[in-house]
Amino acid sequence: MKDDPIVNETREIRDQIASEHGYDIYELGRYFMGKQASEDRKILHRAPRPNK
Repeated sequence: MKDDPIVNETREIRDQIASEHGYDIYELGRYFMGKQASEDRKILHRAPRPNK
C-alpha cells in the first residue's frame, strides 16, 4: 500500500495526543469532550433509530 502523507500526519497527531494523556481511554474521552464543549459550534443530537 502506498504511503499517504495526510494519513501519516493524522496518525502522528493522534499518537501525540494519546501519549499526552497516558493512552488512557477515559482521559482521552474527557479531553475530547472538553475540547468539543469549548468550541462555539452547535451540537446535533439525534433520536435513536427505532428497532425493526
